[in-house]
Amino acid sequence: PEAQAPMSVAGAERSYAVWRASPNYSSRSGYSPQIVVIHSCEGAYNGCWSWLANSSSGVSAHYVVNESGSEISQLVHEADKAWHVSASYDCSRNGSVLCNRNNLNVNYFSVGVEHAGYESQSSWPQGQLDASAKLVCDVTKTHGIARDTFHIVAHGTLQPWNRIDPGPNWPWAQYLNKVNTACGASSGGGGGGTPTTQFVIESNNAANPTATRKVEV
Repeated sequence: PEAQAPMSVAGAERSYAVWRASPNYSSRSGYSPQIVVIHSCEGAYNGCWSWLANSSSGVSAHYVVNESGSEISQLVHEADKAWHVSASYDCSRNGSVLCNRNNLNVNYFSVGVEHAGYESQSSWPQGQLDASAKLVCDVTKTHGIARDTFHIVAHGTLQPWNRIDPGPNWPWAQYLNKVNTACGASSGGGGGGTPTTQFVIESNNAANPTATRKVEV
């Protein structure tokens, strides 16, 4: 196992985030974040973060970005494991990257970012994308995560049998460009100063690697 990230502060780790603690988390067991998983809430912002912060839901994420991008909730510290992907990792679904993590639950080595909205919506607000991109830039800088399509990845790519979120109209090429711009890099840049492959994204968002249906948050 890799060295765990330093323990985080008592409240939100990002100055622009609102701390709304979820009890639904556990230890990373020595693993550190290596990917960021992009989700859609399948609902509105307040219902999303309150559900993820509710002990009875049995699920959580590290962050939730509201519809306009004017507010971000943090529910779980990045040093801890949020419960946002119900799947073991299979690198064959993700460009044969990080194959040494095969058969390990994705939550051990990921940061989960939820977005208020629906996988079926035809577009995503620019303010929300901008706020999310800044957040994801900061997460990749903190943990030295590469900023490409294999390390900033859709939930549906990792759990394709019952998830498609954030859905076929999430603008991957634009979004990854925003992440890299927020980090002061050109598209395809790496995280944490480490080398990385360039991302390859279909200009037709429907052709990007998300498949089948999400059935719950």
